[in-house]
Amino acid sequence: MCSSLPPYRVDRSRRYIKRSDRVNCIVSYYLLSRLLDRCHSMLLPSEPLVGRYGKPLSGKDDIKFSISHCEGAVCCGVTDVGDIGVDIERKIGRSSDLTGDVLSPVELEQYYRERDPDGFFTEIWTRKEAYLKMLGTGISDEMSAVDTNDLHHEGRRVILNTSWTGDLCVTAASVISVRPEMMSARDLLRF
Repeated sequence: MCSSLPPYRVDRSRRYIKRSDRVNCIVSYYLLSRLLDRCHSMLLPSEPLVGRYGKPLSGKDDIKFSISHCEGAVCCGVTDVGDIGVDIERKIGRSSDLTGDVLSPVELEQYYRERDPDGFFTEIWTRKEAYLKMLGTGISDEMSAVDTNDLHHEGRRVILNTSWTGDLCVTAASVISVRPEMMSARDLLRF
């Protein structure tokens, strides 16, 4: 798997302390390389290309991508229409410790009415992170200023598609409808 990735991507994986994070970093870029090759007949750039805030770039202006990983799972989104951001997280427990820093006033009100506040919080977290990745800024200090009920990018409404598989929540943010799909490691190797 590593032999199909540019050396800078393998080097980047070595920055992670936990072995599982290093593996997820490699697997997510392998998935990205397979998607770029299969869907757009292109390879990852041989040298790192990044945007203004450090978001990785494909090397082609019309091909945008986003990757994310968490404990035991990775996700990747690729588009040739606009920008895209993705995030994947396991259900966040004890979310009440983070609500004031992350949720907008409207979201906070919704959070307290939820039957599963940790699930709701995890969805909001993945939506915000996917949106901020789509913008290319990444997580900001003012996450509570972002309200996922009304997001726009370049004058267009942002579509957030969120799905759950077990305790995994994945969100894709784009100005076009994107449907998150899950695949096993075995399926990835056959892809």
